[in-house]
Amino acid sequence: MNVLVSYGTLLVGMGVGVFLTYPDVAVVPLLAVVGSLAIILPIFMYPISYAMWLGVDIFMRDLEPAELADAAAAVAAKTQ
Repeated sequence: MNVLVSYGTLLVGMGVGVFLTYPDVAVVPLLAVVGSLAIILPIFMYPISYAMWLGVDIFMRDLEPAELADAAAAVAAKTQ
């Protein structure tokens, strides 16, 4: 998901930048904006992507009884 969102945003950003400056495409500012997005966006998308793939993993693979006991113990420790 992280790769799809990053590449999709870069593609849309480049398309919008070229569309808005079509007769004389401003290459350097466009590359600066798209380059900064290429660096910053994956960093912000990492927690969301990690949580989504963890959810997919838990959905596809049932939790073992030991994992359920650990989770119950952690919840009980937080509520005390």
